[in-house]
Amino acid sequence: MQNRISYIGLAGFLAGVVMFVSISDLPELSALFPKSVAWALIVIGVIEIIRNYVVGTRDARRAAQASRSADPAQAPADEETESGAGGQVRPVLIFAGATIAYVALIPVVGFYVMTILFMIGLMLALGVRKIILCLGVPIVITAIVYLTFTLQLNVPLPEGVLL
Repeated sequence: MQNRISYIGLAGFLAGVVMFVSISDLPELSALFPKSVAWALIVIGVIEIIRNYVVGTRDARRAAQASRSADPAQAPADEETESGAGGQVRPVLIFAGATIAYVALIPVVGFYVMTILFMIGLMLALGVRKIILCLGVPIVITAIVYLTFTLQLNVPLPEGVLL
């Protein structure tokens, strides 16, 4: 039977719960946006878990019907059971490790520099190889964050040794 665990959905759900618990001591007005993000992560995580279960059940039914109707000698090997859930776990672990390093290094290096490095690293890990995209997208997004939060809203973001 096919493994129906959604590691991405589970990671999103757990990240939302951890975020929700960690902001519980903030004043109500200050916690409004982080709580919204936490709830969104929880809801999206649950939806992903349910979706993965439903799709996995439907695919398992189709595979069972196909195996009953097809000649067993000509049936292709199930590559998904050979690779198991390990193929899904590795990207989640890479993303989780990169996110932990990102958050831990923001006070030392600074928000803007770490955001650019984090986004470049994730884009490379996801297989983006165009230099213009790997450098341009993080710089543009970081510039938008700077213009929005620092200049328009006067919200100070963590500055480190490098900025």
